Amino acid sequence: MAKLASVVWQDATTALLLGVHGAQAPTDEEWDRYCGWIPELFAHPNPGCLVLTDGGAPTGAQREQLRRRLGRACWTAVITDKALVRGVVTAIRWFNPTLCAFAPWEVREALKFLNVLPEQIHSICLSLRALDQQLEPRSRVLPEALLQLDAPDLTERAQ
Repeated sequence: MAKLASVVWQDATTALLLGVHGAQAPTDEEWDRYCGWIPELFAHPNPGCLVLTDGGAPTGAQREQLRRRLGRACWTAVITDKALVRGVVTAIRWFNPTLCAFAPWEVREALKFLNVLPEQIHSICLSLRALDQQLEPRSRVLPEALLQLDAPDLTERAQ
């Protein structure tokens, strides 16, 4: 099973590269797939990234690949409860200063940071849940964040 699952979510006004990480660093193949979404993301006038992680973060080589692929700043919110990931966020901020880390209970602030509209939240959450289905074990952080959005139907796990 995956350590990182990703997809570009978009509607008429917004595009977000969504990523759900497990507790370990992604494989190079998973990271290549994540970075491969960047051209599609930047084809949209309002791109951003939303990442939820249980502690998994890109390696140094993967961060360098991201720096080369981004080429410019991209509004990014990373939701985590791990101090180590916050350190990685600090390292990435050197080339992407519009990146900010949030705790799971700050998910509303993270979505505001990304200019997500209230009517977009449900669809984004459904996409995040679908990504979580690809992880083994499933994310710990995602259900905690979804509870903050008062969306109990979104936090139920598939049996």
